[in-house]
Amino acid sequence: MKKLFFIVISLICSLSTFSQTTNYALQNTNGAGYVMVSGISELNQSQYATLQLWIKPTTLSAGAELIGQDNLSVWVNSDFTLSVKSGSQSAKINYTLTANNWVQLTVVYSQGTVTAFINNVSQTVSGSLPAVLPNVTTNMTIGSGFIGQIDEIRIWNKALAQTDFYWRNTLNKYNPNIASLVAYWKCDQEQCANLVDYQFNHHGIINGMTKVAVTDNANFRYRIVTGYTNFMRFTDRPNINRDMFLMTNDVVLLSAAVQDDGSILPELSDNSAVATNVNYLATFQGHNGVMNFTGTGSQMVAADGHTLFDATAANGYGAPINATVELWIYVDTWNPGAVIISKNQDAANCLTVTLGPVADSSIVVNFCGTVATLKHHLTAGKWHYLGVYLRPVAGTDITSVRASYNLITIGVDYTEYTGLTGVTLSGTTPTTKSTVPLMSTTPIYIGQNFAGKMDEIMLWGSLRNGAAQNDAEKGYQWNVGDWSNIFLCSYWKGDDPTNIGKDSQSMPGIMGVMKNYYANHRGSKIRMGIVYHGASTWQTVLSSVTGKANVDRMIAGLKTILSTCDGLDLDLEWSYSSSDYATYNNIVSRIANEVMAGTGKTFTTSLHYVSYSIDKTLFPKIDYFTFQIYGPQTATYTYQYYTDAYNAFVAYGFPTNKILLSYGVLLVDGTTEYGYKDLFEKYGMTDTNYDPNLNTWSSTQTGGVSLYFNGVNQVKTKQNVIVDNDLKGTMYFDMANDQKMSDYKSLIRAQNEIISANVDTLITSVNVSGITTSIPIIPNGSKDLATIYVNSITNEVEISIADSKENEPVICQVFTPIGILIKEVPLHTGENILYSNELGKGLVLIKISSRSFCSTKKILLN
Repeated sequence: MKKLFFIVISLICSLSTFSQTTNYALQNTNGAGYVMVSGISELNQSQYATLQLWIKPTTLSAGAELIGQDNLSVWVNSDFTLSVKSGSQSAKINYTLTANNWVQLTVVYSQGTVTAFINNVSQTVSGSLPAVLPNVTTNMTIGSGFIGQIDEIRIWNKALAQTDFYWRNTLNKYNPNIASLVAYWKCDQEQCANLVDYQFNHHGIINGMTKVAVTDNANFRYRIVTGYTNFMRFTDRPNINRDMFLMTNDVVLLSAAVQDDGSILPELSDNSAVATNVNYLATFQGHNGVMNFTGTGSQMVAADGHTLFDATAANGYGAPINATVELWIYVDTWNPGAVIISKNQDAANCLTVTLGPVADSSIVVNFCGTVATLKHHLTAGKWHYLGVYLRPVAGTDITSVRASYNLITIGVDYTEYTGLTGVTLSGTTPTTKSTVPLMSTTPIYIGQNFAGKMDEIMLWGSLRNGAAQNDAEKGYQWNVGDWSNIFLCSYWKGDDPTNIGKDSQSMPGIMGVMKNYYANHRGSKIRMGIVYHGASTWQTVLSSVTGKANVDRMIAGLKTILSTCDGLDLDLEWSYSSSDYATYNNIVSRIANEVMAGTGKTFTTSLHYVSYSIDKTLFPKIDYFTFQIYGPQTATYTYQYYTDAYNAFVAYGFPTNKILLSYGVLLVDGTTEYGYKDLFEKYGMTDTNYDPNLNTWSSTQTGGVSLYFNGVNQVKTKQNVIVDNDLKGTMYFDMANDQKMSDYKSLIRAQNEIISANVDTLITSVNVSGITTSIPIIPNGSKDLATIYVNSITNEVEISIADSKENEPVICQVFTPIGILIKEVPLHTGENILYSNELGKGLVLIKISSRSFCSTKKILLN
């Protein structure tokens, strides 16, 4: 790692669990149990309040206190109706409880008036309460005398409107009334002996009650939220941030590509190198995480891999015209012929960068027989930033000054040297216009017989000379909105002492970044989507009649892929004929039986409204179906098309507990699909003319053509179909085309208002004496505050900065408890990492500031 303080890291960490978060409830078996919490003083002298909870009485018990506090309580009457009480006044809710039925109760108090709702239906209320609630003088109890189960308990210091009840879903930080939520007990932290308040103000002591899994409440069920993306989109889209992952419990990466021989090629190959006589240095002369090569016999070797490719090619692995090698290098002892980097198939197909003779301290680049030499610019005993930039032009006379300028450029410390300024060309005339030779599986050698240090080694399928200083001083950063990021094909950072040759720009490398988004959370999984990227058709290549050998190779490849992730999603499109389905059914059967069996991991198939007639006998082998209900045709975005698709799936025989209905995060005109985000970036929709009810749009920017999409409210309406019919869950396509989660126009955020992903923090203990630090508050429709979080696994400080429409510079300052400034650094939009070894141990104060906001937090570093 370079000498800079902040960088997004690719920390490899396993997910907490592969299973979905379980909904738990408090169970009071005999009525003798209860939960004791500190009094809710936030209601003192309040004129408004809302109480919410789910209850299932297993035995009707008169006199039970659902919520008991002297200034506001709810209890069960002798006739099994409900009453709300404050001091000596009470109001009766004329609804009679029945045994063994889940009901959701919402009580709204407004200046003495009480309104009540059971399962979101208004109930008759008689009586009133004081116009102002008195001060609380007692602790609160939950469930005293109640026999049955209680779940999802919320207390607000606001009279909520019915549209804001969220009675069939959990809450997240983007809830429009989150600032008024004073206590929130989800009852889900079964590993914690106490009851966790998600506002961290009123944790409870459980007495004589247990936590049990809820399996019989169809209206309040935790469901699957599947979302699609891929590695390339992850590298270049700034909207794909941590919150988007936390609002998706089943991420599918469309990144396992079936080739024409049936083999599986990951979207990003893993060029991790095996190190010999290479040591890890935590720090060396301003650099952190350094590869130390010891001289003769030292090297790092990546056995094979697709090192330089054009990510824009149809199959993702075309040959680029240009290429770049970049790295920090420090020569201890000049060993002539020592390899900096080499991929050498033969004399006509190679790229080698080596040290020349000691006398002229030269750098020698050999690209397919054309040799470029730069003398007297690289010196021993000093860090240099070295760049090699290739612009191959076939048949060009290398004695030409113009050719020497265009073919191979060598950069040292941000200065470029060409045939005009010191580079000499020799060898053969170029025969290629691309880096095709580097696509072979020839090993990559790094630092062979080299004596010195290297850091931040990058291979690009593009020219980076104009970005050399940025690459050198800021390093590579994911999710910064730079499309050119997708051309980075190998990245050896040297930061992992247990795997110094790790390739961070690889499937396992970026998977590590994604998994780190879920650090300290549970209830999520990351799976690989199987797609076809060959020149023929998958039906031909994987034919159940002629393609057995190809399918065998695919099965072998999927076994390897499965070892890196939490499951597979088969996304081969499309099947129409009986022969298509015969091939498809054979593939499904073989994956289920030969790859997935006994793994405990998730296997799904992605079908379509127009293509779903697979063999029904395979249903038991498939965990669920991610049905695609969208396309370039405008009709696919209507509510009617959505419900028609659902009815067709059920009529065919798909079990409701295996159906995921989907919505497109796209924009269509009848023949072409664009991104939903293009509405705001290209087609003239703004916060001023935005309407959440809109599902079509035309403007001068569209040329008067009507574009169709899922608006925020239509997404919510479609999610309610899933809850109403108690389906397995929902799916969206895809992450890359949505707005940021902090934007109220985000479709994934809207979907989570109806079906939450419930990716939950894992809490095993709390301070029941009361914790005053509340969860971050994000006002509806406004800019996020900075989020500051200490990762308990790495002990690093994670700082998330929202996108600033004004491009305000954001500064982080770190102080000691007595006000001494330790560090001051700029922050970038998205995730930042503050390394604790730069701060020492103990209590520090972190201040995040810009022109429009300031946020501080005290943290303790171990």
